[in-house]
Amino acid sequence: MVGPAELPLLFESQDAWRITRNTLGYNAVFIILGLVISVAFALMLFEITSRSALKIYQTIFFFPYFLSWVVVGYVLYAFLSMEYGLATGSSRPWGDAHPVVHPAGYWPPILVFMNLWKTVGYFSVIYYAGLMGIDKELFEACVIDGANKWRP
Repeated sequence: MVGPAELPLLFESQDAWRITRNTLGYNAVFIILGLVISVAFALMLFEITSRSALKIYQTIFFFPYFLSWVVVGYVLYAFLSMEYGLATGSSRPWGDAHPVVHPAGYWPPILVFMNLWKTVGYFSVIYYAGLMGIDKELFEACVIDGANKWRP
């Protein structure tokens, strides 16, 4: 039996640098891509003129934020499972099921995508609310000065 004195501390292990690097790296990617994509979605929402379409898109974007990470993880598992997953099961009619996520290199983009899918809608609605606070007279003044959507 291993006693507490024999257990290695985190920073004495060889994995401490890798764990810290992965944590900081993932969070940097989540913040940067989350900001860029959220602002892009907010600008797209800002261009929608139909009030009913706007509410539908806001609801669709905002819905994943209310899901628990446990539910999101289970949905991902159900999609990528080796035995019953939709991604591997769809390849069975053409032969053996191919492991979609067997190599470890596939997981970083999957983790980034799932985080963005879950959080971008929430932040895009917040940025959209900020855009709605801009006075319409400022847009009219910009048009009079010769600006458009592509040339400020």
